[in-house]
Amino acid sequence: MDPKTTHKLIALFLLLAIGGCANVAPSSNVTDTPTKGASFLYGRFSMDNKDAPLLLDGYLTIGFRIDCVDGQTYTIQFSNESNLQLIKIAPSKCSFIQIVYTNSHGTIGDRRSAPASALKMEKFEAGRGYYLGDYYATSWRDREMPRNITKLSWRITSAKNEYNATTDEMKKLYVNFANIPTEGKLLFRELDLSNAPISNSPASIQETDLQCFVKCKNAGGNQMA
Repeated sequence: MDPKTTHKLIALFLLLAIGGCANVAPSSNVTDTPTKGASFLYGRFSMDNKDAPLLLDGYLTIGFRIDCVDGQTYTIQFSNESNLQLIKIAPSKCSFIQIVYTNSHGTIGDRRSAPASALKMEKFEAGRGYYLGDYYATSWRDREMPRNITKLSWRITSAKNEYNATTDEMKKLYVNFANIPTEGKLLFRELDLSNAPISNSPASIQETDLQCFVKCKNAGGNQMA
């Protein structure tokens, strides 16, 4: 096995050891119809990272974890392909509790508590759609020389309330949901996040001798915690 492949496999093993996998909630297909007895969450969850593959064929991304009193857990994963998502959940009371940092396959590299202003114990009723907000993020990898260490970083760059525009677009994209009643339940209030890295270097790989180690720190301050 060549050294580059070995490094990637070791990095994959390291991320698995850090935190396992997130339970990613799938977005609905545009041809789906409203399921009787279900609630629906929607919004934009966009990851700007088209050219930075991680490990085998994934990319660094972010997920918002929502826990409900019925025992169900949903992780809304940011996407670099389809940023407007419509997610089916069971009606319940739910809270936004955690931000997870993963590759596109859901392997967790780091976790952070949701911001203090996060949605808490909100009721989601059957047959209704709930707008959670428009969120944009970026991620990147840096190589430190001469030790040849790869650092992984994630950042939420924007959190907006675009209820009218995003609701209109959701109903045009998901045509069978055009008549579903909707309301806004933002996951958290709008914040200036442009200079606030959320998580920095959850996993670093010293490729010179294949010694793997973990760093979990937040450089530059954290406005989200």
